[in-house]
Amino acid sequence: MGNKYRLGIPQSQETREKISRFNKGKTLSLEHRNKISNSNKGIIKNLKFSETEIIEIRKLFKNGMRKTKIGKIFNVGRGTIFNIISGKTYKHIQEI
Repeated sequence: MGNKYRLGIPQSQETREKISRFNKGKTLSLEHRNKISNSNKGIIKNLKFSETEIIEIRKLFKNGMRKTKIGKIFNVGRGTIFNIISGKTYKHIQEI
């Protein structure tokens, strides 16, 4: 049983079948397949921060600096800093 919701909107069986027929036989370009593959592997290209900056952000927080202050230093919001510290983003970068 597939997902009967698309973007949170319930769809009828008829609509799902129409979408399935529309997409049947279509292939993705090699570039698009590579992007999907890389995102599934955790390979990200357009990162805002370097590895050293991520380590520095985590060290500053460990040393007691507030997320708001760190955000001002790196010109990003407190939420971005929280996501970095909690490992929600940049989880592929480990501290040494």
